[in-house]
Amino acid sequence: MILKFLGSLIPDFVKKQIYCFFQALTGYSPEIQSQHKLIEMLTEKKLILEHQVRRLEEVSKRLAAAVETVDSRLNAKTILDVESDAVSCDGALIPSEAVQIIIREGFDRYPGGIYNPGHFTCAGKSYLLARGEKHMEIERARDASKMMRGSAPLLTECSPDFTVQSMKELQLVGFPSRVDFRAEDFRVFIFQEQVYAHHSLIQFPPYFRYRDDKTYFSKQVISRVDIEKKQLVYCGAPALDRNLALIEKNWLYLEHDGEVYLFYGFSPFYLVQKLVSWGRFEFKTFIDMPLRIFGLHHLPYVSFSSNPVEYDEKHYLLFVHARRGKQILDYLHWGVLISKTTLKPVFISKKPVLRGGNARGVYPHVIFITAVIPSGRDFDIIMGEGDYYSSVAKLERSLFEKNLISIE
Repeated sequence: MILKFLGSLIPDFVKKQIYCFFQALTGYSPEIQSQHKLIEMLTEKKLILEHQVRRLEEVSKRLAAAVETVDSRLNAKTILDVESDAVSCDGALIPSEAVQIIIREGFDRYPGGIYNPGHFTCAGKSYLLARGEKHMEIERARDASKMMRGSAPLLTECSPDFTVQSMKELQLVGFPSRVDFRAEDFRVFIFQEQVYAHHSLIQFPPYFRYRDDKTYFSKQVISRVDIEKKQLVYCGAPALDRNLALIEKNWLYLEHDGEVYLFYGFSPFYLVQKLVSWGRFEFKTFIDMPLRIFGLHHLPYVSFSSNPVEYDEKHYLLFVHARRGKQILDYLHWGVLISKTTLKPVFISKKPVLRGGNARGVYPHVIFITAVIPSGRDFDIIMGEGDYYSSVAKLERSLFEKNLISIE
């Protein structure tokens, strides 16, 4: 009764305001209730969506793991397929028993060996230009003077079957006279109807004979072979547009379409220079590209062995080598075909054509190819054997081609 009486005293508009305020405070307003329901519904949907997102994330992880597994299997298959065509360091196409010694005389005058011969043909005659050592290896190691002046270029005329006809030591003409030196490891190329030998010129500093540390410098030079005068005439050292090492070895030369090309390195970078001035022996970069061949990629470098020779209408044949082993490093040589169009390598033998390990001579691990001679469809490979002998082996084209794999 009292509440009704008091309520009758309050104006209606005040009652309405109090009612609205009370509803807002308690949540009993229909509008607020509908908003609350909407919020609850949205919150529930949010929770459902979050749960679905978590489920999708789990599914995504599982899919990613499955894809990774599939990729690894595919990659493994790809690797297996590549490995089946990978270059090998095992075995050899030519067994060591098939290697024949060419030069068996002259060792009374050159007891340290006659080896690493270059080859050329002039006026229908076949010649070898070998390195004759006047002192044994152990003597050269003990006595610096025997190391410095103990090597001589030996020109040997031989028949087509490599029977020795004559041998003569060439006189060194025009070589540096201010420092002690030795010329060794001759390879030969023909340019403008002249016979040129490119070889190492080992130079010894003045303190060489007095120090235990036998530091020396080696550069690659070009000399002219004068058969009639029995001379090796020094021409000079090629100038390349790149920095050179203190010890340089194993450069190759090729006359191609009237131009002279210098092959500097095979792998990890394939480097070829082109002659721009014969008078100054100046060369400029022609090819400079990275080259890693699967199967040889673990080797620090692969060097050139023999000057390129004619293989077929599209290719030249040359050899490259590397050294591999646990304690003693065997020499391994692979045959390479380079394109006549680009002068880039396109094929390589899967197995080494020749390898050290059973060589005759001072060092069984050393087989060093210095020349390749086309012989009908096949090839005669000229080499130094064991750092002592000059030897030859026959490479059959059919056997070689069965072992070629692409490196493009």
